[in-house]
Amino acid sequence: MKKLPFFAVVIAVLALFTQTATAGISFNFVSEPGAWMKFDGTANTFDFSPDPVSFADFSITGSSPTGLATFKGTIAGPFNVGTVSTFGPLQTASVLLPLGTFVVLDGATPLTATLDWVDISTYGTAGALNALGTANLTGITYTGSNSVLNAIKNGTGQTLSLSFSFTPAKTLTQLMADGTLSRTSYSGTFYAVPEPSSVALLGMGALGALAFVWRRRRS
Repeated sequence: MKKLPFFAVVIAVLALFTQTATAGISFNFVSEPGAWMKFDGTANTFDFSPDPVSFADFSITGSSPTGLATFKGTIAGPFNVGTVSTFGPLQTASVLLPLGTFVVLDGATPLTATLDWVDISTYGTAGALNALGTANLTGITYTGSNSVLNAIKNGTGQTLSLSFSFTPAKTLTQLMADGTLSRTSYSGTFYAVPEPSSVALLGMGALGALAFVWRRRRS
């Protein structure tokens, strides 16, 4: 079998290291069947209500690395909304203090974080929370053994975004009006950067692979 040139092996190993080291931790989630994002008639607020059976707001559909699928969690508010700004069909407003809470359960042990939605927006039938993907989870705690949740706790730039929709369309002004009652299902994404120590270990592994290849070539 033909051997690859050493420089080709170097490039391949370094490319693998770079791809792995820069890849983030992520997961997707959807609202539970009986859970809702709700605008319950109190002016300039929104909240989340859990499924009456599972008592969870959402379930995770997949993660990278794997290990979180089917985990459930909660989103606790209520969340207050500032003045609505209009730019053609786009309406947006800041989500104000106090902050909320975001929880993921590994079956027994909760990962808990303080949640700042940053902003809320609507555009036609679509709506979003933290549409620009600003890092918005802080004070993360977790004492369980799940490796992905521990990586999330120890990582940086933990970001949560959420999307929702109404058909027919509802503007943010309509949703924020006093006396209205609207609710919708939703989906969301999470992203975080791995902790530096994990990246360093990956780098050591890549260098070790290069050293192994070099020794094999010289033997």
